[in-house]
Amino acid sequence: MFNIDKNIITERYQNLFSALGSIFIGICIPLVASSPSAMGVSAFLGFICILLLPGRKILFFSILSGFSKPLGLVVIFLFLAWLPAVFDSVDIVKSLGVWFRILGFIIVATTFYFFLLSSNLRRRLVLNSLLIVSLVSSFVGLISIHIYSPILSIYRLDSVDYINAAQTLKYYGSVEGCMSIIVLWAGFKLSGIWRALAILKVSLGIILIFSVDSDAGLLALISGIVCGILVIFESKIFSKRISGLSISLIFILAIILYSILLANLPSTPNLADHQGQLFTGEFSSSISPNILDTHRQHIWAFSLDQALKSPLIGYGIDVSNYLPGAQVIVAQFNQAFIPGHPHSWFLEVFLETGALGLFALVTSLFVLLWCWHKVGQSKVYDVSAGISIFAAFWSSSMINFSIWSSWWQGMFLIITAIVLAFSSNGKQNQHRTWQAK
Repeated sequence: MFNIDKNIITERYQNLFSALGSIFIGICIPLVASSPSAMGVSAFLGFICILLLPGRKILFFSILSGFSKPLGLVVIFLFLAWLPAVFDSVDIVKSLGVWFRILGFIIVATTFYFFLLSSNLRRRLVLNSLLIVSLVSSFVGLISIHIYSPILSIYRLDSVDYINAAQTLKYYGSVEGCMSIIVLWAGFKLSGIWRALAILKVSLGIILIFSVDSDAGLLALISGIVCGILVIFESKIFSKRISGLSISLIFILAIILYSILLANLPSTPNLADHQGQLFTGEFSSSISPNILDTHRQHIWAFSLDQALKSPLIGYGIDVSNYLPGAQVIVAQFNQAFIPGHPHSWFLEVFLETGALGLFALVTSLFVLLWCWHKVGQSKVYDVSAGISIFAAFWSSSMINFSIWSSWWQGMFLIITAIVLAFSSNGKQNQHRTWQAK
């Protein structure tokens, strides 16, 4: 149901599912404040609405054509590179399930991209919905933390109860760090009163990040802002073109700093042969805890040591906490030695998919940046938003959630699809479109 030549007012009313699909896509990310499940339901409903539109066959072939482009081909290579780790996993069922889930999110995000690509109305409706619901989520979060916590229970569709709202919403701080960037971009894209609402939303988001004490959220926000400013500044120097120089320098600096941290990690006790479920020994730090907390230093050290024992294909996707010694409770930290995952996407992917899987992922990320660079020759501000979100997500993931977390991955993929749809819409006449009826 794509026809970019129709009058935009006529298109507004021609199909209810088109509007609903756009709204569900827009609200799914800020609904993470309610729960990751709410995000999943919204994204699923948006996907279903799109499938209910005429032109499903054309959509299918559009998606297939997308996978024949450089970014699509490198994604195929990525999933193939992860398969050896899946079938050699210590828990094949779990690893295979995560592999298929990520593939599903890629397909959903690609569907959203092609759906939005063909219609300016849909793209604007996505941004309207995103901005409004993100503003509501931030308001609810701050009210629940500082005034009345049961409002968060209501927002989460739980029983009305007093809760530790700051602790409950700590995960959302990372989302705010990434989402604030796209909200600010959306406000200026929509113009008018939306700019003021976007600035208000970003202000509330920053307050929320500090209220929940989210270091990962703050890192995401700072990284995204710095990269966005550098991209725009670079475009001014090179006559509205993006050379990629500033981003390259940032990534080189990040690699150097991360390598220094890894080289100075402490020696960690071997808990694989530890008798019992409680370890009462002392863990010391070799890096200042003000830079990297002691527990995280030993998580990283353990992950790196184990990864080097199976460097080619790793131990299997999302199984790091199943490794010997990982579930031993450390009295000093009052939690498992590896509490779920290595808290660094780089080490997690290396540990669980080996050098092969890590190489494939890094290659995919470079190709995505290359795509942004190509688009940036004509749409600097859209590309600065895309690269900012890229930097925010991957820097935050260095000290944050498991990279296999479905809602965390989904957030990045869906936001990227939205911004890419805006960045690529100038080329949409080259694509076959869904005919509106």
